[in-house]
Amino acid sequence: MSGEILLVDDDEDDAFLFRLAASEADLAREIRAVQSGEAALDLLLKDRLEPALIVLDIKMAGIDGLEVLRRLRADPSHRDRPVVLLTGSDLEADRAEAARLGCRLFLTKPSSLAGYGEMAARIKSLLDEFDKR
Repeated sequence: MSGEILLVDDDEDDAFLFRLAASEADLAREIRAVQSGEAALDLLLKDRLEPALIVLDIKMAGIDGLEVLRRLRADPSHRDRPVVLLTGSDLEADRAEAARLGCRLFLTKPSSLAGYGEMAARIKSLLDEFDKR
């Protein structure tokens, strides 16, 4: 497993803010970003990328974040990989499905850089927990 984070988000501004907040939170991880569920699945299932963490936007054109997570959980090499889901809406049905699929964190996309900083700190704590295993 590599130490990198795979960020899957079709919004370039949100991806930029995530990278900035991750840097400020000292995540000390390389962040590889793709803009679609299809690109993420290609990297993860075809190229066999094994990141330390996957951060998925739920609402994307084409294959959305929940569908990416469903397909990952069906693959033995990604069944237990930590995944964080991001959403702009926070629908309870999405939250319930994410929990059923073993999502480690379900976060509403922040509206400010400070909010992204708080989110990055929570992700850092999750990664620290997995690094101790």
